[in-house]
Amino acid sequence: MSVVLRSTMKPAIKRLIEYLGELRPLVDAQERTQEGIDKLRADIVKIKRVLSFLDLKIDHWQKIIKGLPADERAAEEQIFNNFSQGERHIAEWIDSGREIADEIDILLADAIEDSTAYSEELGVRPRNEERNDQRNEANNAFRNDYQDNFMGVPQHLPKARLPEFWGDQLRWPEFWQGFERTVDCLRIDDGLKAHYLLQCLKGRAHRAVLGYRPISEHYAPLKEALIRQFGNQKAIRETLHAELIGLPMANESVGSLRAYLEEVERICRSLNAMGHLEDKEIVLMAIKNKLPRGVVLELLRMEKADKVEWNVEMLRKGLSELVELREEAQRCTQTLSSRMGLQRGNNWNNQRNFNPGKFNKDLATEQNKQECSRFRLVIMEIN
Repeated sequence: MSVVLRSTMKPAIKRLIEYLGELRPLVDAQERTQEGIDKLRADIVKIKRVLSFLDLKIDHWQKIIKGLPADERAAEEQIFNNFSQGERHIAEWIDSGREIADEIDILLADAIEDSTAYSEELGVRPRNEERNDQRNEANNAFRNDYQDNFMGVPQHLPKARLPEFWGDQLRWPEFWQGFERTVDCLRIDDGLKAHYLLQCLKGRAHRAVLGYRPISEHYAPLKEALIRQFGNQKAIRETLHAELIGLPMANESVGSLRAYLEEVERICRSLNAMGHLEDKEIVLMAIKNKLPRGVVLELLRMEKADKVEWNVEMLRKGLSELVELREEAQRCTQTLSSRMGLQRGNNWNNQRNFNPGKFNKDLATEQNKQECSRFRLVIMEIN
């Protein structure tokens, strides 16, 4: 079904890869030449034309997939997911093309500003000044909105980078909260928000929203599609529960217990961050089930001493205290052992009045005395 589409897309992908190879050195160059600027200005048109062509083909492909029966749709989606050039999926090549196109736009804008400044020094008024003014007004509006929303934030704080999301459901809450704080809360055009959101999506997440464009009309459905696929609270909880149950068995060593405790804390914090911890009995049994018998016995003694039935939070606290006590005991034992070993070594090498020469001399004298005594006995027997 998609054979014709793929056959028409492959030459375009090949041209895109060639453009990327030619333009990357020019974009990364430390010094700009007029010849390089002219080439960037000419090739940006070509690369955008290729990207537009590939976008249209992917849109057409997505529409075909949506119109297929369930069994055929799954097979066609598999073909789409495996459609790659070299070792990269087509979506990754398109994403790289958009990134370099954005970089070239910025470089060309900087070059125009430099040229404008030089022209003003010469008293020449540039022809495209009106367009520059419009662009500056838009940038100033964005900057003002950003400052209005973040008024009161200390100016010495570093700029926050936009988060990236690769399609891991467990990473979705932190990604979306970060994006909401940096972009979604701003009073800017939805098309610009959609542009930033698409730039944050990588790999599987980017492939999941192919067909959406950085325009105002697509921002709301783009968010809904991402939340529907990656922000399903029930699916995230089930994944976390399965991860907790699948943790490896801990042993009696302090290192193993510490590693197990950190994994349990990570999973439980993620569950608590979602609002509540469901299936508490299952979580309690899952945590205890992967602990050694001796550790479970100590935890039961601690629970009995509290005279109250532990919940998940109390079990985590008790396990944390137990691990900390064992770590402290291990540190004390290791310190004491090292000191005793050093002291024994010093005592062995620094015994009082120890003289190797005198020791050998005394030993020889004692041996001579014994030999003389035996000689006297022999003489007496002869006589």
